[in-house]
Amino acid sequence: MTNTIKLKRSTAAGSVPSTSDIGLGETAHNLTDRKMYGSTGSAVVRLDGAYVSASAPSNPVEGDAWYDTVNNKLKAHNGAAFVEVGIQTVALTNWAITETSGNLYFATGGVNKMKLDTSGNLTTTGTHTALGTIT
Repeated sequence: MTNTIKLKRSTAAGSVPSTSDIGLGETAHNLTDRKMYGSTGSAVVRLDGAYVSASAPSNPVEGDAWYDTVNNKLKAHNGAAFVEVGIQTVALTNWAITETSGNLYFATGGVNKMKLDTSGNLTTTGTHTALGTIT
């Protein structure tokens, strides 16, 4: 004889269980949202992948992932705060290349010398020497 074990579940989009729905150590999942929940006895917590929302999740722990839908950025919690995931700065021997709001900045000695904007416009400072054809 086989036994079937069914977890508490919902198919209603956005449905999140409360502590009155699941007790300490119990789990539940929302099939439509593909989210899994567990109970600590005093709170219900998400047990699955990244949070996707306009605001950071409350009570995060180190390693939690959050996709910030306002800024379209993936962020991870480092134990103190959510930080952007990915390369933000490329360090070279004498230069640093950073990206902010889609613009590339080229700096040396801590001073920006060139900016390449999202339209392809290049802005430079200092003396310019051009070799070849300029149109």
